[in-house]
Amino acid sequence: MTVIINGIEYAPKIKIRISDKSFGELLRQCRKDAKLSLDKAAVEIGCSKSYLLEVEHDTTEPSLRMARAMAEAYSVPLATLAGALK
Repeated sequence: MTVIINGIEYAPKIKIRISDKSFGELLRQCRKDAKLSLDKAAVEIGCSKSYLLEVEHDTTEPSLRMARAMAEAYSVPLATLAGALK
């Protein structure tokens, strides 16, 4: 997003964090809200249970493609999850 002030165009670098939870914490909450077990969620997303557990424990971050699959599986907007990324 750019802002024009007195004819000068600025592109501010703003770091916005939508959630106060870590990505993994938010992901786990979304999974529980969707009433999915770790096993069922992994099948729905198309990943292994161990990988999903690593993401939920914040030991790894998913690719954009995987984050999109997670958002779709949990019926939440991708922006909701992306807001928790550092």
